[in-house]
Amino acid sequence: MKSSWHTHQLNDVFRKHAAGNFKQLTIEVGQSPSMLRYLDNNKSTKKHPNENWARELMELFTLGVGAYTENDIKEAARAFTGWQMDEDGFVFRGRNHDYGEKKFLGRTGKLNGEDIVDTILAQAACSRFMARNLIEFFVRPDPPKPLVEALAAELRKQKWELRPAMKTLFKSQAFFDPASRGCLVKSPVELVVGSSRRLGIPIANLVAAERATASMGQEIMQPPNVKGWDGEEKWINTATLFQRYNTIGLMLTGGGDGPQRGRMARRLSKGAGTESDESSDEKAGDEMMTMMGSAKTPKSRMNLEPQPAYDPLATVRAHDLKSAAEIVRFYERILLPKELS
Repeated sequence: MKSSWHTHQLNDVFRKHAAGNFKQLTIEVGQSPSMLRYLDNNKSTKKHPNENWARELMELFTLGVGAYTENDIKEAARAFTGWQMDEDGFVFRGRNHDYGEKKFLGRTGKLNGEDIVDTILAQAACSRFMARNLIEFFVRPDPPKPLVEALAAELRKQKWELRPAMKTLFKSQAFFDPASRGCLVKSPVELVVGSSRRLGIPIANLVAAERATASMGQEIMQPPNVKGWDGEEKWINTATLFQRYNTIGLMLTGGGDGPQRGRMARRLSKGAGTESDESSDEKAGDEMMTMMGSAKTPKSRMNLEPQPAYDPLATVRAHDLKSAAEIVRFYERILLPKELS
């Protein structure tokens, strides 16, 4: 049975440690009830060590495929035995821990879970793996090897303190290079929250916003697997692309009731449809209105407030924009990664 409380606890772990020390983050994630349950380490004992957490720790989170062996997985699994949980959170159950000698990534001794993490972080493959992942998420896909090596060296130099390493990356020439502009695809959450912040549009109904991100492929707090969402181009397909148009369109035009709003929602929901499709698309339009918080019969017990429309005139006045060209350039600057031709 899934626990919303454990999910909340894991979210707090990321909020607390995401810009802190990566070793501490790794240990906190491994000891979170959510991860212990998800990857079955809660059932791992010296008689029956479970390999799931040890495998995913190296494959997905720290080293990448090819930087370890199957025997390393088995030995790491032994070291993580006894990492378990009760109703309050993480507990170490010594009676379930394997105190025997282990050989892991060239290191031999009576290793425990923290020893495994230390050994992983000492590998050059770990800093390169993390550097590549950070660059691909924040800067550009397929980063050049010198850039990966430079950030990997910075991570080692900073002893895995992420804040100063990320500061170096965000102030680097590579981050501002033209090749790094307009090459990343926003996640649904980034799209909705970013549009709200950049345009100053309040999100009137968080339930509706969550439904919108789910319709675009990102159900909040419900990743498809332990790896998470693939992201980038995988966010875009024929269905999710039109959902992006629809969602932002309704954030701009508002989600109030009325025939004009209903017709607009149906047109948005049709995408490339024709006028003859309007009656058949009425249901799709109603679903879109529900998503933005204007359905007459809410699906949620929470009160659904209609989404207010965006007022461009207020923005034009606030920034003293005098001409059509100034207006276009203003929105180009705050919304687009590159100048329009």
